[in-house]
Amino acid sequence: FIWIANSAENTVSKIDTETGKEQGRYNVCSNPSRTAVDLYGDVWVGCRNDGGIAKIQAYKAKCVDKDGDGEIETSEDANGNGVIESGEMLGEGKDECMKFVVHPGGGCQRAVGVDKDNHAWVGDWDGKKLRRLEPAGGETVQTISIPANPYGLVIDQNGIIWVSGRGGNKLVRVDPSNEDVKAFESNLGCYEPYGITLDHKGRVWTANCCCWAVAYR
Repeated sequence: FIWIANSAENTVSKIDTETGKEQGRYNVCSNPSRTAVDLYGDVWVGCRNDGGIAKIQAYKAKCVDKDGDGEIETSEDANGNGVIESGEMLGEGKDECMKFVVHPGGGCQRAVGVDKDNHAWVGDWDGKKLRRLEPAGGETVQTISIPANPYGLVIDQNGIIWVSGRGGNKLVRVDPSNEDVKAFESNLGCYEPYGITLDHKGRVWTANCCCWAVAYR
């Protein structure tokens, strides 16, 4: 599946990448933006307007019958037309494949990633903090302050978190094992890191925003 944040609708769509058909659509938190798939195919979602973090389970067989009626109520493409229509969605709090929505702190979540232990790391833009959330209920188990506003993050094969600090014009390196934090600036030109990813050698790439149309490694 690919998970698409529909920011204006406060929903997230689940799309089958082999067929192109939408298989589910879920009410989450306000103004969803970032998504990160965990080790089991479930997705974490970060929201910008209310600081919410949602988690959606990908497979109906894993969802919990919360009301005990013997059925899993969830959004599905009942008529098979490849689009989730309004009557095929469930109201807020009623979809049993929505694992949880939590508000760990801060009003705008702008970065989400998953580590090797299947915990999520989320970036609090306003507070300049990274928080580690455990997968069962989304409880915060670690908080690290950083010297920039996190816009996106990736986690490399050594467990190091790399953050595109668009607010502050820095690339931030965080070792969560000892909470060591380092920040890097560019001497090559205007640096406003936006998108961030790793290549197959673990090298960090950032796409630059707004002031200079380049990519940095």
